[in-house]
Amino acid sequence: MSLNDPTKTDPVAATQINRDALLRAFVNDIYELDAALPHWGRRRHPIVKRHLGLYWRIMPPQAEPIVRWFLMGSALVLLTIPIPFLFTILLPLVLVSMAVLPGMLVYYGRMLYDLATDTSRQMVGEIENHTLGLLLATPVPRREVLLAKMAGSLWKQSEPFGLLMAFASMTQVPSMFLLYANLYPPAQYDSAAQLLTVGAFAGSLLRVPIEMFMTAALGLYIGTVTRGKGAAAASTIGIVGFYFLLVNVIRVIPMQPFARFVVEAVVPCVTALLTSLFLILMTERELFTD
Repeated sequence: MSLNDPTKTDPVAATQINRDALLRAFVNDIYELDAALPHWGRRRHPIVKRHLGLYWRIMPPQAEPIVRWFLMGSALVLLTIPIPFLFTILLPLVLVSMAVLPGMLVYYGRMLYDLATDTSRQMVGEIENHTLGLLLATPVPRREVLLAKMAGSLWKQSEPFGLLMAFASMTQVPSMFLLYANLYPPAQYDSAAQLLTVGAFAGSLLRVPIEMFMTAALGLYIGTVTRGKGAAAASTIGIVGFYFLLVNVIRVIPMQPFARFVVEAVVPCVTALLTSLFLILMTERELFTD
């Protein structure tokens, strides 16, 4: 330390410097938590940060607990194949699972509602306020501009998303296993119910972030082609509701275990992902074609 260093004789200055250092370390650590995300999805991205405002300090959801609960639930279900009496352990948990399920669905619907209204209204606001042209004039690839705008809205749902995924990973297995065991009794279908439960469990966890991404992409597109924030939000919400109706109505059809796995675990994820890519391309076409 230099002899002229004011912190050597001024404890107030030393305290202030220590606070600044701690604040910088805190900010850097917060930012580093999303370093694994694409550049357009990080909170330090200028467009994402512009949308978040004071919400840039929001913590990203933790994947480790979700993976842990998925592995534990899947292992318990698969153990019922060699040890059938373990099924009786899951039966009391069905009541808890069924009690939590309606609240989870309402909570998820509220998240998608907020996401749809936020993305569509923001896009309409960019066009009405003539700020979209300024964004497109920045040295940022045009697709990255759109993805970063979506990321800003998705980040606002980070904490509700983490809570929803935690409840889903901890409570879904018993009710799903009971459902598939009734549809495909082990005496007739061997281990089909257990395998279908694990596959559908994985699909149900994967489809949540994919469907949220699709909702953000839809809101962006509707906000591009619709004038008026209220009309854009209502249109986005209506289309999202119709999408879920189409995806889920096919589940009432009787089908074999493998076909049900495809319908309930694979189709929703693949459909939402392909729809997201299509909507992003359509938004680019609307904005960037002469």
